[in-house]
Amino acid sequence: MTKKIEVEEVDRLSEFLDPILHHILSFLPFRQVVQTCVLSKRWEKIWHSSPDLEFDRTIFDHCLRLVSCEGFRSLELSGLCKLNVIKLIDNSDLQQVVIITPNVSLLSIVGPNRPLEIHHSFSKNLKRLSLSSIPVCNKWLHDQIFKLPELEYLKIHDYPLNSLKLSSPSLKTLLILECTYLVEISIVTPNLQLFDPCP
Repeated sequence: MTKKIEVEEVDRLSEFLDPILHHILSFLPFRQVVQTCVLSKRWEKIWHSSPDLEFDRTIFDHCLRLVSCEGFRSLELSGLCKLNVIKLIDNSDLQQVVIITPNVSLLSIVGPNRPLEIHHSFSKNLKRLSLSSIPVCNKWLHDQIFKLPELEYLKIHDYPLNSLKLSSPSLKTLLILECTYLVEISIVTPNLQLFDPCP
């Protein structure tokens, strides 16, 4: 006579907090992370808040726009030859942006209103740069602008420093908006056509 033992099915993984589940999922390729949505109701949307996303080169036609993506700490874009517009808007947890893509002509970053590391190697093609509510140091900004030989348009909004020094042979438009602490501006821009230093 054999005894049948009933075993209660318990899903202990689903009881973990989101940060622990995200840590576990960080070891999987992104495609498998998305596939976990079929495991249970708890897992159905857990991948939506995953801090790691992986994009295929074919996903971008020409523009990447990330708006209010909570949890993103770092964004690295490389080898995306079709990508020429990048807009990052109100990504409050973003700490680092690395862009190694050759054809970016427009970069716009709004927020996160705290220090943000920006590394890039698209200097040949960037024509338009917009930085808003990003506390960067004056020397970093000066050095980056100088490395952009095709830059024609620069908009700086809500710049928290008291001085600004820029040098660019190609810059045609410079907009400085709501920079209430700014008291000194030094610019060397021989092709400048529009300068709007609004308080």
